[in-house]
Amino acid sequence: MHIKISLILLSILIFSGCENSTTKSDELSDDQLMQAILDADKENISMENLPSSSIDVINQDYNDYTEIDAKLASGLGYQVSMDGKGYKPGDHNEVYFNMKGRKLKHIQDRDSFKCFELVLPVTFVMPDSSSIIVEDESGYMAVRTWYGNNPDSNKKPILQYPLDIIYQDSDTQKIKNIVEMKSTKKDCQKWDDNKKNWKCFKLVYPITYKMFDGSTISMEDATDWAEIKAWHESNSGIKERPTLDYPIDITYRDGTIKTIISDEEMHEYYRSCSHKDDDKKDWVCFSLVYPITYIMSDGSSISMEDAKDWIELKTWHKSNSGIKERPTLDYPINITYRDGTTRTIISDVEMQSAREDCRD
Repeated sequence: MHIKISLILLSILIFSGCENSTTKSDELSDDQLMQAILDADKENISMENLPSSSIDVINQDYNDYTEIDAKLASGLGYQVSMDGKGYKPGDHNEVYFNMKGRKLKHIQDRDSFKCFELVLPVTFVMPDSSSIIVEDESGYMAVRTWYGNNPDSNKKPILQYPLDIIYQDSDTQKIKNIVEMKSTKKDCQKWDDNKKNWKCFKLVYPITYKMFDGSTISMEDATDWAEIKAWHESNSGIKERPTLDYPIDITYRDGTIKTIISDEEMHEYYRSCSHKDDDKKDWVCFSLVYPITYIMSDGSSISMEDAKDWIELKTWHKSNSGIKERPTLDYPINITYRDGTTRTIISDVEMQSAREDCRD
């Protein structure tokens, strides 16, 4: 009898121990756990401190990334951030693992995004002090070939500065040194850490961009961004941003579709996505002070008392679908910045300048 009771007590202890070893990591869906890891306080850890199964996944599936950092959210799991796929610093990726090392799967099956691309040509200085000039996309293969011929080298190539980068919204930025490059890549990680907000809507293709030289580039899908990049590489002296040919449609995650008819309205929708305040690339740093008036291309005008009146502009464009000219604001107007200060804008030129200032 004493032995039987002891065995029962031992079984209870073992069962209790197994039950107590269950962590939050085991109780949530993959999407919930990924969000919990994103929101949690995390500590930097070395790659060697990841579970062996996680290390195997990274070595097998992500070995073409040149910069990898790991963080631990205690009791939840691991966040692994990667940059530099194929020696392209703007290709960012993040993968997540539970405490046991299993890779978490996002419901939308995505972990990576292209934050920016280098405007070619660029020059890499290799560990042996030789230089490789990458003039087009195929040129990156020469960098990979160098490391294939020098398998013992564990030093990264160094980009020569200054250089230009281009974002997915077709904006360009000059990077003067490695410090600025690190800051830019850190901003990319902030966007990825804020997955709830960094991309709350998508453009509905096809779309057309008007380039500064008067040409147009039509895009059937996201892969056609390469044409925008190629244009910038061929016109490296032109820094002005191309403009969308409105009206266009955007679609939200819930399937809702909105029609956008001007840059100003697009800026309002970007601002409504509630990007983090410390997101330095949140380029909508001010809002329009209502009432405002738009002068339409047929000579009529539309006055707006608040943001809800954008529907009137949308209705006008639907009734005049053959007219492609953009409406213009009736200046002067006031804008207000996040700190509450206001500024009077008297022309399209000043409005464009105010938008560019948001990126400084």
